[in-house]
Amino acid sequence: MDEALRALVWEGNSVSQLRFSHCLDAEDDCKPVDADEAWLLVYNPLGYAYTTYVRLPAKHGYSYVVDGVSAQAADKQRLVNSQRYRLVLDSTTGFIRGVMVKGGLHVTLAHQFMSYHAYQGSSRKASDSHVLNPVNDEPFDLGNNITYEIVRGPEVQELHQRYTPWLSLVVRLFESEEVIEFEWALGPVPLSDQKGKEIVCRFVSNLQSGQIFYTDTNGRRSIERKRLDGSPVASNFFPVTSWAFLAEYLRNFANRLVWTPQLSLVDARQPYFTNLTQREWSGLRSDLPKHVHVLTLERVSGEKVLLRLEYQAPEMPSYVNTTQLQISRLLKNQALYHILETSLGSTQDKTEVVRFVWRRRDSQMPAVSQEQRMRVWLKRGYGPRFEDTVALHPGEIRTFVGKVDKVRPLPDS
Repeated sequence: MDEALRALVWEGNSVSQLRFSHCLDAEDDCKPVDADEAWLLVYNPLGYAYTTYVRLPAKHGYSYVVDGVSAQAADKQRLVNSQRYRLVLDSTTGFIRGVMVKGGLHVTLAHQFMSYHAYQGSSRKASDSHVLNPVNDEPFDLGNNITYEIVRGPEVQELHQRYTPWLSLVVRLFESEEVIEFEWALGPVPLSDQKGKEIVCRFVSNLQSGQIFYTDTNGRRSIERKRLDGSPVASNFFPVTSWAFLAEYLRNFANRLVWTPQLSLVDARQPYFTNLTQREWSGLRSDLPKHVHVLTLERVSGEKVLLRLEYQAPEMPSYVNTTQLQISRLLKNQALYHILETSLGSTQDKTEVVRFVWRRRDSQMPAVSQEQRMRVWLKRGYGPRFEDTVALHPGEIRTFVGKVDKVRPLPDS
């Protein structure tokens, strides 16, 4: 990615001298900004514009000023708040005790880090990426001796908690956002006691959810789960790819999916940095419809490109309709033509895909005869002509293969 960014911001011949520090996590993976002058490059992974907060790694012991306003630290405050939420803390321990929502609604909420003892990796009972199977059914609390600090700023307020030298948590409330962000950092987990550890993050609330909660299926949709009382731990833990939530329908709570931009830092003291030819760049002709994402844009060979689009709409009644966009007008200063829709793996023309018909033993559906299968087979390749404007349904992924032409860009009109 760093090589691609260098090519985008400067079209000169010596871009190899321009070094970016690519950061996915502003808490741990990024080196602090210690240069007198530095430039920040923010990459938006979405296909449409949106507003978010940007975090920079700061060097310990330095004071930083943003727009003339400096953040103030307050170690013994009991409240962390934004326009919508207020976190209630225990002033002695720093633990979260509840959340107050604008309008007077109060929810009891406690957050804990717990640890289970793990089986040896060679054991048949050892946990894996799909099953949590610890030795003990009751976890150990890791919050016996935490330290905390509250940092206040004009746009963001943060609660910093340190549980152990290898486990910490930052809770953020954004002034204009309806979210409470929990970001925890773990590792390396100590093994001096020769015992493996299964670390879990647990939230305890007074929401009347009927022991029902939801997890995602590989980031595609939500599946309802039910907590089993008296059941082993393995029956109540599920793999989570993108989200998990519970709800109380007697009270109104909102949830929102938050995307974090990727950050790159570069030392601005390099003399050639002032010769940048572009300060802003986008590969799209215009913003995509909201919640439509470019999953894949890959050059297959020569002018041939592979394109996958998904419509990851929220699971809400207001997003039941389809959305439309023009494929040929997708890329900026480039024309897509000879477009063919294919199967998800791009190995077959979509009109040639023959799905296997599964029949349950108790199904009343008649068996598919060989004659019917042959009729489907003979129809292959006689699909309708590709339409430039395609429709996407919520949760749908569509795959296309086409050619790109830089010489004949489409007009803006």
